[in-house]
Amino acid sequence: MDFRGPQRVGKYGVDVACLERVAVPAMRRALQECSIVVVDEIGKMELLSSSFRDALAEALDSGIRLLGTITLQPHPFADRVKCDPRVQVVPVSRSNRQLVLGEVTRWLQT
Repeated sequence: MDFRGPQRVGKYGVDVACLERVAVPAMRRALQECSIVVVDEIGKMELLSSSFRDALAEALDSGIRLLGTITLQPHPFADRVKCDPRVQVVPVSRSNRQLVLGEVTRWLQT
């Protein structure tokens, strides 16, 4: 665990210990029990946790299909994920969200 007391992202407090008690085991359990892992979201708050980053790296390396939302803001770890050749980044906007929904639905069904 890398909880060093209350941490903040903007005006929000981040309970890294809680994230590591809930999200990290859930992601690892999904890797063992599921054919797809959904991570919502991979953002500044979640990336404060080295355990979360490790679990996400395990998910990427597992070969299991992974669907997630990730920050577009620059962040060293998130930028490495977005540049990974196994990752397809699909920006979603109001104008394309229905098209993206169809694409993601088809991807999930294959």
